Amino acid sequence: MNYIELISTIEFEIIFKPNSRINKAVKYRSERNQKIYDGILNDLVDNPEDISIYQATPSLGKKAQIQTDQLSFYEYVIVTSSELAPYFDTFVTWKKRKGLDIGVVTTSEIYSYYPDGDQIMGLGIDDDAGSIRQYLSDAYQSGAVWVLLAGDENVVPVRTGNTYIVGRTDGYEVQNSTGYWLNPATDLYFADYDGDWNVDGDNCYGERFRNNDYDDAPDYYTEVWVGRLPCNCEQDISNWTEKLLVYEQDPGKGDPSYLTNSFWIEGAETYNSLDVTKTYYPSSISHTIWYKSTLHNGSEVVAKMDDNYGILNWYCHGAPNSFQTKPETESYRKVFSNDEYCTYGYCSEESGDGLDDMNNSDKYSVVYSTCCTVGAYDYPYNNCSGRSMVEAFTVMYEQNCGPTILANTRAGWMSTGGGGP
Repeated sequence: MNYIELISTIEFEIIFKPNSRINKAVKYRSERNQKIYDGILNDLVDNPEDISIYQATPSLGKKAQIQTDQLSFYEYVIVTSSELAPYFDTFVTWKKRKGLDIGVVTTSEIYSYYPDGDQIMGLGIDDDAGSIRQYLSDAYQSGAVWVLLAGDENVVPVRTGNTYIVGRTDGYEVQNSTGYWLNPATDLYFADYDGDWNVDGDNCYGERFRNNDYDDAPDYYTEVWVGRLPCNCEQDISNWTEKLLVYEQDPGKGDPSYLTNSFWIEGAETYNSLDVTKTYYPSSISHTIWYKSTLHNGSEVVAKMDDNYGILNWYCHGAPNSFQTKPETESYRKVFSNDEYCTYGYCSEESGDGLDDMNNSDKYSVVYSTCCTVGAYDYPYNNCSGRSMVEAFTVMYEQNCGPTILANTRAGWMSTGGGGP
């Protein structure tokens, strides 16, 4: 065509269909927390000036607790076992000093009051994890904003979401597999109250983008903030609480400057864009990056992480109890949860290559990790000895590592290239 055609009018036909999602309207919320949600909503839409036309604002203030057989609701809910509940007293006291309405609700209480599992919509899921989601959905409507699932898979049940990897030909492309690697533990389930995780009624939950009868309808826009502390005993909770209180109350014990120092380790045979990624950090953060072009022993990486950094970035191949800094053919190539551990038959070859060797007392760090499976606290096999990296960093050790880590429970994803680290 060698001409330009001007179309002066155009017509669109918009076809609506009924919304299958249930409106989980919040009845009560503090004025402080409402401002948080309003800020998020403003950032999500293109026309924030019109929000007030459609928004149904909850009653501002906390609903008075009435002595009934109903479970209590809090703006910050801790869900844990009755055995572990007393060990969170110090943490709860600190959060109350900060002005939060916080409380502990035990799994046994939830199972007793919600015996039919998750009945939020559709077929539901009638199990213990479903019961917890049902309670949290009700808590959300009464003003809950933050949720701490305080326990590993043996304390607070896990929900897995079914997935697959497009383009693979090694088994990872199989849809609706019941295998461990394609059913990652995800606490997104416990923060989504208007998605349907079991549309098709099978034993694979949270499927999306299949474009077939296997699709479920999870909602990736969560209603609350949820985190999990993979603890299973009093000592775990004590270790974590000490680190968290120092980090929040007096990081660095008078010298908090380390918090703006960030260390990055890029493992061999990975595909990243660290110089681009770092630009998403605030300009006040300084960066030290060890690129994959220079190989480092595991013990060298541990020693470097110990050197006054508030943020640690792990961009390496991973396993439940280690991540890899050098190629598979090299020696001294891993950082382990513990320097006496083994990963898939490869055992620590040097001292100082475990997270137990860190010595950053009072200068605790937080971790952002793209490594595969370092967050797999629920790993069921014996070919990766001991506990996972996420457990080691947060709860296993006294006065080292740090209070929190963001990590993958199964496969991670790199910025370019195929597969995950």
